Amino acid sequence: MEQSSEKKTTGSSVYKRLKKPKCFLVIFIIIMMTAFLPALAKGPLFQLGMSGQGGFPTGVFRDNIGTFNAGFGFDFIFSPIKSRLAVGVSFGILFYGSESSGVFFQAPNADFNIDVTTTNSIYLGHILFRYRIKGEKIKPYLDALVGLSHLTTDTQIDDVDSDDPISTNNYRDTALSFGGGGGLMVRLYHKPGYQNSSGWEIMLDLKARYINGGEAEYLKEGGISREDNRLIYDLNRSRTNLFTTQVGVIFHF
Repeated sequence: MEQSSEKKTTGSSVYKRLKKPKCFLVIFIIIMMTAFLPALAKGPLFQLGMSGQGGFPTGVFRDNIGTFNAGFGFDFIFSPIKSRLAVGVSFGILFYGSESSGVFFQAPNADFNIDVTTTNSIYLGHILFRYRIKGEKIKPYLDALVGLSHLTTDTQIDDVDSDDPISTNNYRDTALSFGGGGGLMVRLYHKPGYQNSSGWEIMLDLKARYINGGEAEYLKEGGISREDNRLIYDLNRSRTNLFTTQVGVIFHF
């Protein structure tokens, strides 16, 4: 499969963008960590969250990829019991386009029916800083995030007679991103602990975030065509701002 080399080399490099901002990021992390380290002696609390999420692009990004994208996310958070501050990581993926087609492939010695699927995705990875507002059964919180948004278009070939798909990346780019938001945790179940243990609980987690994404180049649905046996990439470039809403469960242990 021949690809357009000119288009491939136009993607911006995230490493060049990281040279200066990463120094400020390290300083910010150190300040946040020292703010709640004295509370570690009181005992830690871990939180693992899983949620379905909806993404709502804004501005030119919305014009290019549509008004709504669905996906899912995960949060892993460490928070001292007696501190209102917490730190963790947040991961998510949104799908903003998919095309499928059936292809009949005729080899010298056999015929194949092949399914070809091209998927456009956004991977979100952020360091998360959380401020928890006091509560027991209902726990509001505020989040600050800093990290990366990775946009990628991938094509997968599935042979109906085989369990091993073949995949290739068509195009990808990465941008710095940061944002904030808030949410509300509602207790669904609580199991008390013994002695100094806090036990564990399951909570409904409702949250909304605004992600301010930097500029990136990306393909939208239908952005790949073939002319004179060459693949042509119709690239788009814009900021990658997103508003996300998430509904899920979070486990405290």
